[in-house]
Amino acid sequence: MNRSLCSRSQLLIGLLSCLLIGTLATADEPKSQLDAVGLQKYSHIWAEPGGKFHVLTDDILPVYKPRFEGWLALPEYYQWKRELSAEHGLDYIVLAAPLFQVGSVDSETYIDHEIDVLANWRLVETAKRKGELFFWALWVHTYSDLPTGAFAASQGLLSGPNGGSTDPDKDFVALSALFWQETFNHDASENLLRFGHLHASSTWATLDYLSDDRSYFISEPLSSLSGINWVNSNRGLGAAAAYDVGSWYLSAGFADAKGSQKYPDFESFSDGKFKYIAELGFRTKPGGRAGEYKITPSYTARTGDTDALADRSGAGLILTARQEMSDNLVAFAQYRRSWDRAVGVFDRFFTTGLMVDPPLGWTDDLTGIAVFYGHPIDPLDREEYGFEAFYRLQLT
Repeated sequence: MNRSLCSRSQLLIGLLSCLLIGTLATADEPKSQLDAVGLQKYSHIWAEPGGKFHVLTDDILPVYKPRFEGWLALPEYYQWKRELSAEHGLDYIVLAAPLFQVGSVDSETYIDHEIDVLANWRLVETAKRKGELFFWALWVHTYSDLPTGAFAASQGLLSGPNGGSTDPDKDFVALSALFWQETFNHDASENLLRFGHLHASSTWATLDYLSDDRSYFISEPLSSLSGINWVNSNRGLGAAAAYDVGSWYLSAGFADAKGSQKYPDFESFSDGKFKYIAELGFRTKPGGRAGEYKITPSYTARTGDTDALADRSGAGLILTARQEMSDNLVAFAQYRRSWDRAVGVFDRFFTTGLMVDPPLGWTDDLTGIAVFYGHPIDPLDREEYGFEAFYRLQLT
């Protein structure tokens, strides 16, 4: 049966709200707030915390620039987090993000809720070396009658209407990442070693705007690496290394290609069926505008005994580009292609778009527009393409 996002004129209207709990602070208070309340009111809060660690909390978004005063701003809490970072090297963030979508066919609805807990614990931090533990766990629960895949099918879609699939159950609980990372700094380069339970799409071919259906674009083609043949084994035990000289870097690694996506699967890892991923990246600054360009080839070993596409060995390639066009306009694009082995419905995707960061002069807001094209594996399925725009508004 032929199905197409275009020919069926399908439209998904997504309404996304994201509540950031335990978000992170910067050392400087907004000038408007200082003008209103004076320097003395928060002098005890914004004092630089003492400790042997760099205040990493100040480097992680969202930055602390509240639009409203009072208890919603939680200044004492954020200062406590800064002290935790400085004294113990421990930083964390908890995100609670519900998602609501309505399809144009029969007004079918989809509702879920995602909770993420991310932590970074630096145990060693010197001018030449840093050793740290990374942790990421998530829970996605579907409240609507249909899980993600069934909701997409009800709308005649081949790709997912959002990036979080809960099929076949309505709950998905996973340890997405748990790894140790060593970083060695030299005069002109940085060497990195990472090993443990890796999250591949957070290690290679990274592009912030195409990474999270709760923070940026919602649809699966714009929030995941759909089209690449290891996307169904994104999580797995493995190791990665990188050599970075600033203007360019080279990284390579391997990870389990068929392990559980919910926990570190030592039994699966022991049979040696891995995916191998490398990346060459270049950083440029033409006219003072920063750009980053990446080439990410991969190879996945055979993971099953059948001749099904998902069991075969195969190669993959991801091309990623991000270029600042002006002070607040960023262009981006990504091409993903698989050969011989394929998972899901598509064997290639192309996405491109523009981000305005920040729009209207509001520092913590963000808006973007993007288009995508997907080529299906099955010749009976028609090509799929779509368009999405969003505006992310800071409320507090």
